Amino acid sequence: MSGKRKAYSVQEKWDAFEQIRNGKTQAKISRNIGINESTFCGWLKNADKLGTFIHNLDEEHGLQRKQARLANDADLDSAVYIWFVQEQQKGIPISGLLIAMQVEKFNRELNGEFSNFKASSGWLWRCQKRHNLSDCSFGRKMLC
Repeated sequence: MSGKRKAYSVQEKWDAFEQIRNGKTQAKISRNIGINESTFCGWLKNADKLGTFIHNLDEEHGLQRKQARLANDADLDSAVYIWFVQEQQKGIPISGLLIAMQVEKFNRELNGEFSNFKASSGWLWRCQKRHNLSDCSFGRKMLC
């Protein structure tokens, strides 16, 4: 089991969990995949987290990701995404600055005036990746 390190997608991990449910042993599955049994045990410990991740994101996009990470503030992330979709359906052009202003407004409403959240360009990029939004639809490039 030596060689180059491989990052497994959420789909590959989920398929391995299905094999467990179908009665295969952990040792056999880990050998077939080509990973250590201890690595597979780590995956199993995070099975609930992975299921939640898949449930919260659209299944097609969520299964293609390598890491199952959600937003730190799920309520804020959800509010911004819903607002974004509504504004996009109205045909309103949305810039990164407009998104930052809106998320800061939602944050004050949800978490109070003294929250230390900042809508940075890094936050914007991660939100874009979480929801599988293109640069053009999410305010990165203004002239798409």
